[in-house]
Amino acid sequence: MKLFHGSIRKKLVILVLLATTPVFIILLATGLINRQYALQETEKDTALFLKGFAEVQRRITGSTRTLLRTVASIPDISDAKVEQSRVILSTLLEANPIYTNVILVNIEGDVVAAGRNHENAKRFNFGDRKQFKEAIVSRGFATGEFVVGAPSAAWCFL
Repeated sequence: MKLFHGSIRKKLVILVLLATTPVFIILLATGLINRQYALQETEKDTALFLKGFAEVQRRITGSTRTLLRTVASIPDISDAKVEQSRVILSTLLEANPIYTNVILVNIEGDVVAAGRNHENAKRFNFGDRKQFKEAIVSRGFATGEFVVGAPSAAWCFL
């Protein structure tokens, strides 16, 4: 076998390579197995977090639906009395800081009253929004989409 013929240096290099190759192969295989395990654990953790976030969103949506039904039953709101509605919506926002704004619109989608930035909000029309169209058709609660809110220039759910 010519592999072991030659200088002592060549023989030592070959001997070290033969001795260390199995260790490198085991380290590489262990790294790949650990990587796969870490990916599986990350997938499980992500699924668990997403499940939790989805549950939180379902609860917020249910609470919002109940809150809006209650607010809609207030005579000043159902009669679209501007100043009284603005005060009610403003009070609602103070008690529920998770909401960016609460806006009362008429059947055409024009803003009647807003809990925040009332005068600026009155310039807007929500008649073209998905949730407004669905609410008109279903005559009930409709969830919105993630949008950049024009009145506040901040990310919000409508």
